[in-house]
Amino acid sequence: MARPSFRDSLLAKASESAQAASLLAVGLLRDLGKQSPSVRDIPLEQWDRILTTAGVFVIIAHLDAVPLGEQRRARLVAAIMDDFHKLQADASSLLQDCASMVDETLDNLADEEEYQGNTRLALADAIGYWAAKNLFAGGLGSPDGQRLARPLGGTLLQTFHAWWSEDE
Repeated sequence: MARPSFRDSLLAKASESAQAASLLAVGLLRDLGKQSPSVRDIPLEQWDRILTTAGVFVIIAHLDAVPLGEQRRARLVAAIMDDFHKLQADASSLLQDCASMVDETLDNLADEEEYQGNTRLALADAIGYWAAKNLFAGGLGSPDGQRLARPLGGTLLQTFHAWWSEDE
């Protein structure tokens, strides 16, 4: 059987990306729930909704590193969003909320010494802050929100870092 072309494999990945983000979300709930009792109190639907959104955000953000024409990129983003809308009727507004807060947070973190020269850490924290804000009562003001923001954002970045590579 012939191996699909790189272009075909990108479309296939785009079409299954929200489902992959959702699978990661559910696995993280199980793993983090063992470490933090308050995580177990978050309804699965809410956890899945928020972390799937953050995962889709990361997947789309990493697409910018792939050399594509604008039309091809638009088709891939449309396939991602089609998959995401199958899981969440309000996928577009969720993604917009995530993107807005991540952009704002990155702007706020830009001058902090800890993030100088470490945009990946800043992005992990920004994504994690959005997730924590939407998952934990008290958001980042809660102990779990503060403790889990970076690991959540970092796990999403690490997991989907090579999502668009041909070998994945």
